[in-house]
Amino acid sequence: MKNALFAVAVVSALVACNGNPKPNPKYGAISVALTTAGSDGFQYRLPAGSIAEFDSTNFTLQQVLDGNDTTVTVSLPVGTYQVTLLRPDGTAGTDWTLDKLDSSFTLLGSVDATLTTPLPVQAVVTANTTTDVAFQFDIPTGGTVTFQSGTIAVSINVQDVPATSFDYVSTASVSTVADVSFGNSALQGVLPGSNESIANVTVEGTVTGPWQEIGGSGGAGTTALFVCAPISLTAYSLGAASTGFTDFFLEATLPDGVDPASALGHAVVCVIDDGVNNYIRYRFSRLGTPFTPTFLALSADEVFFRYEVAGTLPSRVWDAASHTLQIAPLMTTFDSLTVYTLYSAAQVINAPGGVFGATWYNAHLTGTMNFTLNGH
Repeated sequence: MKNALFAVAVVSALVACNGNPKPNPKYGAISVALTTAGSDGFQYRLPAGSIAEFDSTNFTLQQVLDGNDTTVTVSLPVGTYQVTLLRPDGTAGTDWTLDKLDSSFTLLGSVDATLTTPLPVQAVVTANTTTDVAFQFDIPTGGTVTFQSGTIAVSINVQDVPATSFDYVSTASVSTVADVSFGNSALQGVLPGSNESIANVTVEGTVTGPWQEIGGSGGAGTTALFVCAPISLTAYSLGAASTGFTDFFLEATLPDGVDPASALGHAVVCVIDDGVNNYIRYRFSRLGTPFTPTFLALSADEVFFRYEVAGTLPSRVWDAASHTLQIAPLMTTFDSLTVYTLYSAAQVINAPGGVFGATWYNAHLTGTMNFTLNGH
């Protein structure tokens, strides 16, 4: 068997906001080559479900290497990474099977290959430098084929910390509320009741930290596993919201709010996987002393406020079973997502002394939502 070299190239280009190329001092993009032309006239491709795993001190990402494109591109912050190529079953090893295609990219069959590069490969991404990363394979062929090498290109980094990588915008057209319960009669007629409209609520801000698996629930035929990232709220619009709902929204989204039950803070965006569908959800929650007229009138010590809206995604980007979140498919605009009632709610709970007590208001939301995630 003759040796042949496969170089799975990691290429980074600067990510642009809204399609306009401009340098980002903290983030670049990594493109992983999936297909290459061999000197024997055939194309060779990594098998569907292969995974590139990028791991640093403050950031970890697994990217599935699927699709008909020649490369897959993901966003990545500056840092030192351990890069591992994983087989479709999620394991690392030397024994591989590569797809063999004709010049029209029609699958002809597969070839056995041996990964000869020790794993993981270290890639140091520093300011104004380029770095090549390659994985080498031996295959039983008379020719040599190479996945084109590339570079990791980053701009100047002025802070040695993970930085904001995404902006988000979401408008929830909540037509009605359902399953409403009032545990405090003073809120009746103040907050929306059954089948009442809330408003078109628009929120926008930035993702302020890395995505993390935070667990979830399972059993009894129901599974809900979450991958989440902390967010900020930089702007909002409440449409024709009532005074009561406006005060509720302001209470839940107080910028320096604290939610002791949340590991990632009081403002988060999540992708939820129930094993069949994915849902994009944002949540604002706060435990503290009320400050708006509506809730000051209740003379409460401390109150817990929660506002969350989730929409059903058209396809899965988060596979909890393989611990894989695909960032690239999220970087788009989703229109008219159906609001998923189970994870969409407005809630007010009495919490004297920080201890959760009686639920004063609970309502699930129905309607549609739009969601946009922009890389920058």
